[in-house]
Amino acid sequence: MKPNEQFAKLAGVPWHGWVKSKGFAGECICGGVFNIHQSEFNDHTGHKNADYAADPRLVLEAMMKRKDWPEFLVENGSVSKHGRHLDCILIDYIMDKTGKLRDTAIEFINKTKGE
Repeated sequence: MKPNEQFAKLAGVPWHGWVKSKGFAGECICGGVFNIHQSEFNDHTGHKNADYAADPRLVLEAMMKRKDWPEFLVENGSVSKHGRHLDCILIDYIMDKTGKLRDTAIEFINKTKGE
């Protein structure tokens, strides 16, 4: 499984991909009809798979929906200033286009699953 798909599954974000043939259309991983999703990939219907490496903001969007978001934030960027935690993610994560934040989120989710 590729990292973008792995993150989506761990974060509970729908992921679309070919599973098997089903008549004239293929079945999608999400249970829908893949050929319909494929034709809708570029029309802003929400069936396009996200590129979490190219846009780290999408990782933050998915992570912020989790109950353990504050813990992720503390581990990966929240800083204390005058005894107060600030909601911030390190610039190294936000500016990175190689998937550093996505990979960190995958590690965090996997680590917290066992707790």
